[in-house]
Amino acid sequence: SGVGYVAEGEAIPLGDITTTQITAMPTTLAGVKDIVKVTEELIRASTVEVSQVFQQRVALVVASKVDTELLLGDGTTGHVRGLFNTTGAATSELDVTDIDSLLTAIDVAYANEIKPTHWFVNGSDFIKLRKLKDTTGRYLIESDVTQDVTYRLHGVPVIASNKVPAGKALLVDMGQVIVVRDIAPSIQILTELYAGTGEVGIKVQ
Repeated sequence: SGVGYVAEGEAIPLGDITTTQITAMPTTLAGVKDIVKVTEELIRASTVEVSQVFQQRVALVVASKVDTELLLGDGTTGHVRGLFNTTGAATSELDVTDIDSLLTAIDVAYANEIKPTHWFVNGSDFIKLRKLKDTTGRYLIESDVTQDVTYRLHGVPVIASNKVPAGKALLVDMGQVIVVRDIAPSIQILTELYAGTGEVGIKVQ
């Protein structure tokens, strides 16, 4: 655009800015769904509310799959593109034996005008970083007992998860991340579809 100094009374230059549009929910994008079946006998004989237990369990499994895809999705037709496969992201080398590699990543973020809000780190790698000590045997990364239980690396909160590949990490400004979904997740009890085999289906989508 034509941003610059303009003297008093002079015409302000007209900027030439073009815009592009992203289809956040393309029609080719598939949903994450699952159906499990339980027998009517199990439901009748159980001393707990089996259907509710299965609903919660299937919902948890589907949510876990979504979490994995949001991190590692390859972006092929019908799939979401996860954060690890974002194109054009700046990179640096992670070395879990060198605490300075984290500062290098933060430096790269700052160089790109990004103020990171979260680390995503493999659980084992995070413990390796936490074990690093100085020459006197003191841990290089100390937790602040006056703060909440959120772990931080160089002041940036950490999400440790084994969904993150070992040897890799993400330094992200979550304000730049957009998650789009069509409707709230739904759970349906299918009493008729499997009636011929005396079973009840539980569908989560």
